[in-house]
This record gives sequence, C-alpha cells and structure tokens, in this order.
Amino acid sequence: MVGCANISGGYPRDNSLIPGASIKVSPHQTISLEGLVQAAATAYLFYVIVDPLAPNWHIEEARLSEEHYLLSLRMKPVITGGDGEARQVLARRAEQLARERGYSGYQLLKYSEGIESGLLARRRGDGLIELVRGM
Repeated sequence: MVGCANISGGYPRDNSLIPGASIKVSPHQTISLEGLVQAAATAYLFYVIVDPLAPNWHIEEARLSEEHYLLSLRMKPVITGGDGEARQVLARRAEQLARERGYSGYQLLKYSEGIESGLLARRRGDGLIELVRGM
C-alpha cells in the first residue's frame, strides 16, 4: 500500500517534548525546565520584534541627478520613542551626502511627513534635496 505506514510512537504525542525536570536555583526556589524554555522563547520573540539596538529609521535614497536626491524614511513598526526625529535624520543624511560628494551643503526643496497604515502603523518622511556648492 502506497502512502500508508504503521508507525508506532508517532504523532500526535500525548506527552511533552520538554522533560518534566526542574532546576534548583536556591534552597527554596526551583524553576521548571518548561517554564525556562517558555521564558527564553518569549524573550527571544520580544527581542526580534522590538530589536532595541536597531536604528529607529530606515532610509532609502534615490539619486535623481548629480545634485538631486529623494530620501524616504520609514520608522520601525515597534519603537520606544523617536516620533519627531524624521526631519533630523533626513538633515543628517543630507549633510553626509553633501560632504561625501564634495558639496558645501544642501537645500531642502520638498518635505512631507505622515503615517503609513497597515498591520502596524509606521511613521514616514520624504524629502527632496539639492546638493549645492559655495553656500
């Protein structure tokens, strides 16, 4: 018979994959191995979603000409501050672009801010800059 197998001890199982052991932390306190695994999984999931060390803003830039750039900023979906930073982040990147390309500065030609809706709302900012010489 194709596709049928007689597997003893297969799934679904009626017992846990994690042994029913516990760790003695102090003379009066023990932690179950299952509780420890759940706490570690929760901490890992929290870190992956929030990632406190990642920058709050992601910048995409498009070079429109030698002097013109479009900078699009998107904020992390889950943050703990930094709501009003878009313009500062854009200015910092514009100054960096000007220095890297040998210009003395930049002019902000157009700027907008808003919120992208979705599963998790995200702040955004868009700016059109022109690199200038001899400001």
